[in-house]
Amino acid sequence: PNAEEVSLIGDFTDWKANPLSMFRHEAGVWEVTTPLAKEGDIYKYLVKRQGGHVVEKIDPLAVLFKARPGTGAVVKTLPDKKWRDSLWMGRRKRFGFRERPVNIYEVHANSWKKDETGKPYDMSRLKEELIPYLKKMHYTHVEFLPVMTHPL
Repeated sequence: PNAEEVSLIGDFTDWKANPLSMFRHEAGVWEVTTPLAKEGDIYKYLVKRQGGHVVEKIDPLAVLFKARPGTGAVVKTLPDKKWRDSLWMGRRKRFGFRERPVNIYEVHANSWKKDETGKPYDMSRLKEELIPYLKKMHYTHVEFLPVMTHPL
């Protein structure tokens, strides 16, 4: 919110060679729309802070990221979500979930467990092991800690 200037950089801008300037809305949100970005392109934000210091930042709302040692977000088109939980939502109302105790497990997906080679589990393998563990330990909720808050 305190940035002087924000630009979009990535594979489609030849990185810093042709940054796309973003527009700041009154609420402090920066925005740009471009047909240049294609599925699979890597991108970041180039942020000019007050005082002129320029830093590259990853998109905190991205759904896909370049594997280590890379640090960029990946352009990914998501399919429309068709919710199929009306039965569960109805049961939830009758269950009285607001009156039940809560037991929250905080987990950082990249450090919970490693595979045989020492790499973090991918989401498929993580769910295969994490969900049974959470059920066994009687957790009612899980909080996934943000990737960008965990030291590498």
